[in-house]
Amino acid sequence: MTDPIQSSLSAIPGLSLPSVDKSKGSSGELGQSEFLRLMTAQLEAQDPFKPQDSGEFLSQLAQFGTVDGIQALQDSFSSMTTSLQSLQALQASTLVGRSVLVESDLASLTAGSSVEGSIDAKGINNILLSVSNSAGAQVFQQPLTTDANGVANFEWNGQAADGELQPAGIYRFAAQGTRDGQAVALDTRTVAAVASVTLGSGGSAMSLNLAGLGSINADAILEIR
Repeated sequence: MTDPIQSSLSAIPGLSLPSVDKSKGSSGELGQSEFLRLMTAQLEAQDPFKPQDSGEFLSQLAQFGTVDGIQALQDSFSSMTTSLQSLQALQASTLVGRSVLVESDLASLTAGSSVEGSIDAKGINNILLSVSNSAGAQVFQQPLTTDANGVANFEWNGQAADGELQPAGIYRFAAQGTRDGQAVALDTRTVAAVASVTLGSGGSAMSLNLAGLGSINADAILEIR
């Protein structure tokens, strides 16, 4: 593709343009050094009694500067994106095997373990936590109290109200309480293990694959344990 600046310079009578070296894989497009050489040659070749309009020089210089600046900015963004992706991969590797707290009413119970979670219950009284199995049958209930920050923490060891140990699987957690004498439903937050991490691409966020719960966006993490 013919460079517009080089074309305009070629039209000046008596002007011999310096050649652009294409022997080393160059695309033939003007770089900064070639542009300055061409502009110097244009100044040397102009008729001193009919000098070129200085505005044309400034226009050419501005055109080159704009293109060169955009290219430099693109290179900087590309470098920054690569660095961010490397940092994201490093952060992701440290999450695998860890546990995270997320907004969810589901949790996975595994053999010999317990389920932990919390509820933001500022201003709430008479908090009651209920646990149901995958069939929807309630297997456990527990009253909760809040700490100084208005958070009600809970831990279920997998036993039903009669002490019978429940099988491993996915269980649903629901909570309710009262505010000013009115019953209110409360959102639960449960702890889940990070099984794997999927790095984001094309501007998408990194996602976490939580054991028994599936995939969530990394920005949904409330706490890393």
